[in-house]
Amino acid sequence: MQSYRLPSIIAVIDHLERRLYDGKLSDGEFMPNEKLLGLLQLIGNRYVAHMVSSDLHSLQFLIGDDLQGMLNERNEQLILSARQLALIQFVESVFGAIKSMPEVHGRVYSAIQGLQICLLRMLLIDSEALGDVERPHRKFLELLISKLIGYDDYSGQRAGTLIKDAEQRVAETTVSVFNEEQACQTILSEFTKVVHDYDHQSQVFENNLIKKEHNTAVRDDARSFIDRSVLLAINGKAIPADLVRFFQEIWSKYLHIVYLKKGSNSQAWQQGIDAIATIVKGLYIENANDMMQFYQNELSHVLPFLYSETESIYQEVHLTQRVLKYLEEFPLEVIHSGKKIDTSGFQKVPVPDPSQTIAVPDGNYPPEDQKTLDAMQIGNWYILNTDGRNVHCKLIKKEINFNYCLFSNTSGMRVASIMIRGLAKFMATGKLKLIDTGSIVPNAFEAGTVQLEELLQRLESKVYISERERTRASQIERIIAARRERLEREQLAQSKEQSQHRTSDTVMQDTAPSEVAAEQKAVEAARELHRKIDREEKALREQKKQELEAASQAQSLAEQKYKEQALQTALKAVRDIQPGGWLELLTKDNKKLECKLALKLRTTKKMIFVDGIGQKVAEMLEAELANQIVEGNAHIIDQGTDFEDTLRSLITDRIGKI
Repeated sequence: MQSYRLPSIIAVIDHLERRLYDGKLSDGEFMPNEKLLGLLQLIGNRYVAHMVSSDLHSLQFLIGDDLQGMLNERNEQLILSARQLALIQFVESVFGAIKSMPEVHGRVYSAIQGLQICLLRMLLIDSEALGDVERPHRKFLELLISKLIGYDDYSGQRAGTLIKDAEQRVAETTVSVFNEEQACQTILSEFTKVVHDYDHQSQVFENNLIKKEHNTAVRDDARSFIDRSVLLAINGKAIPADLVRFFQEIWSKYLHIVYLKKGSNSQAWQQGIDAIATIVKGLYIENANDMMQFYQNELSHVLPFLYSETESIYQEVHLTQRVLKYLEEFPLEVIHSGKKIDTSGFQKVPVPDPSQTIAVPDGNYPPEDQKTLDAMQIGNWYILNTDGRNVHCKLIKKEINFNYCLFSNTSGMRVASIMIRGLAKFMATGKLKLIDTGSIVPNAFEAGTVQLEELLQRLESKVYISERERTRASQIERIIAARRERLEREQLAQSKEQSQHRTSDTVMQDTAPSEVAAEQKAVEAARELHRKIDREEKALREQKKQELEAASQAQSLAEQKYKEQALQTALKAVRDIQPGGWLELLTKDNKKLECKLALKLRTTKKMIFVDGIGQKVAEMLEAELANQIVEGNAHIIDQGTDFEDTLRSLITDRIGKI
């Protein structure tokens, strides 16, 4: 949008208004700017009173409606000029466009809607401010949008503190009695400081979240690599079920320690993998001589190694004992009987898909995913569709080596981790959409400009019709005047001076009232034309208002449905948490806290959480925690070990002892 368009449109509207009324209306019949500014001050006071007494979210505020209501209350007979109507319509259109944007949450709009008063007052004083992007009202609006755009129903309580501060700053602009521009600049500076402190704390939260996610990725990558290495060593063979469990649950722990301490290129790592391959190889030796060679040359080295390295692993001790005993006995059975082992009851172990890995150390992604990733910028806001909900989230990390992008909400809580592989397709399906924050205010101002251009076209049409009617009226008056002149000449020719004098008096008596009536009729026509314009603009505003309300209501119903579904999903996750499970909470003073579920009461469903040293830090019901998760104030880190799993493990160990 070019900045000169707006002042030019206003200038043309002024010109058209002068042509429209042709001087038939006096300045005293129009609403003076000073009086209109006073009315706006009263509307600002009412707005602040509403903010103090109730929730602004319930107030659907449009400056034109409130101004019209106040004029009706006061029974004002003064007429709003076309310029004033145009500026009111411009401000309404700008904020109506912002309200209708799906990226802007209703709570955000309710916080900034009062800025209409400040904006209109400034434009009434200086319409040149319309197209100047450097004026404080424009910069304040853009700052509000950029910092509140991440707010939604799931952004957490910390985001609510910034919303409330924004409401207070906007309210200050509505009651300011000083220089509009200076007052707005002061409020802009104050809010900028608030935002700076908020962003600093957010950065701390995000850095901790990035570090935690990285550590989780490293751990998961290690587990994935180890699991894949074990499966590759087994190489798709069928082996006893106990041996499968041993490799995946016991021996993998030893491999994990080696991986973390010495890496996957170390001799110790290779020795651990070779031990698996050696054992699997022995299970398929068919004759006694080969088995003897295997037992003496290979298994004799592997068994002591297994005994030594599993001594410190206390999980599933009886499983380890059974497996080691089996490894000692099966070679001797083949040697003594001369028969191969019966593998019919063995468990088939699948070969892993080589493409399914977590880490991508070389950052080699498909071109379409790489292009999408390059276009994504840290700090950008996105709308993520998850379980039917549209959640606002910020990109805080692109982890190239571990194949994920990390997103958080406004409160600094984790929202999602999305794989880079398949990212292009994920965005193409509309599940992740960029919020172009920088275009919201320019687009809104463009929408206001379009409305002014439409108003301009309507005025031009009315001016054309009005001037055409005036031209026609003028032609009729000239015809009448010509007829009167001809009548006078005829009378003068037929009568003497006395009768001529009488005829002249009659004509003058007839003409004077006729001209006065014509003038009054022209003034009344101008007034009626203005009233008609006002009625049309009011009807247009009402129609747009109803359309916005209908769209907002439909969106609210959809959001409510998705929120109920999200609550059910969160409640299921909460019920699955077992004692020992870890949770991340946002406290009332907006600090992050990691705590562990210490106790879950079955009768009341109350959950008691403790910190790392066992001190109680929180307690809540299942439904309360589910609600906190949905609102973005809590995140489940680890579900904990299920009691049934613990009991199964205990029974298995007891059976082993028997």
